Amino acid sequence: MRPSGALILAMLALSVIASLLAWPLWPAAILAWLATLRLLRGLPRASRRQAGLLLAVGALLWGIALARGTPYPLSHAFTTNQTLLMMFAGVSFLTLATPAVRSGEARSGSRLGTLLGAHLFGAAINLSVVFLFGERMQRDGRLNRTQAAILGRSFAAAATWSPFFVAMGVALTYAPGLDYLALLPWGLLAGAALLLVNLADVARLDEPFQGYRSSAAPYCCRAC
Repeated sequence: MRPSGALILAMLALSVIASLLAWPLWPAAILAWLATLRLLRGLPRASRRQAGLLLAVGALLWGIALARGTPYPLSHAFTTNQTLLMMFAGVSFLTLATPAVRSGEARSGSRLGTLLGAHLFGAAINLSVVFLFGERMQRDGRLNRTQAAILGRSFAAAATWSPFFVAMGVALTYAPGLDYLALLPWGLLAGAALLLVNLADVARLDEPFQGYRSSAAPYCCRAC
């Protein structure tokens, strides 16, 4: 295991323990920052500049907040997103369960089955489902417009209700008093509406469709 991976794994374990036992999160935050500094060297130059700019702006705004007498201590700035990092790290380990695939393999699924599969799997493993499905659906290294629309939109629709998505994680972190269980029914309705709109939109495209179908998929998705 690489040092950065070991730091992230230790950060995840320590974050879970701290959350369960109501311990402070700053030890896990230190591990997260160390992993970030190690991984920063591998980013493209443009990404490093963006990260540096965001860090500078954040430091400036935090300095202004301190000058205006914010009640939050400086350590809060380094730990406020720790629960989000814990979620992201935990979800990333789910991608280890995705099998290796060969390009063009298993392209016999229907539009509905691919839509439901991308939506439900994407709700758990996030962006990895796009690469997993895309690798099996592509022909000659490309997806047609219908395939791309079904795959991308179905995955994105899970952001309306899945607690593993960045959007939901940010909402739960920065909206004080937000009750996920109260939000869930409305999120499911919004996700279902987006899926129906997606199906209606791609139905007018006159293109052949070869979707995703796997023996590991749920029976309901294979049956579609």
